[in-house]
Amino acid sequence: MIIERIPEILRLTQAEQMELCYELVELAARGDTWEDLSPEVVAALDQQREEYRRDPSRGRTWEQVKAKIAAGEWRQWQK
Repeated sequence: MIIERIPEILRLTQAEQMELCYELVELAARGDTWEDLSPEVVAALDQQREEYRRDPSRGRTWEQVKAKIAAGEWRQWQK
C-alpha cells in the first residue's frame, strides 16, 4: 500500500487527509479527456447535464459536495 511507503499520511489530521484526497482526485482527473471516457460514462454525464438544465435547483456546487463528503453525509446521495 502507498500509505505504508508514506507514513506521514497517517500523521495528517482528518481534514488534511480529505484535502489530500481531493488533490489526488483532481490530479488524476487532469489526464482524462472525453475520448478516454467509456460510452456509458459519457451517457451518464449527458443525462445528468440534461436533468440539471431542466431543473437547476436540484444541482449542487462542488463546495456543497465537498462539505457533505467531509461531514460524512455523502451516503444519503447514493439512494
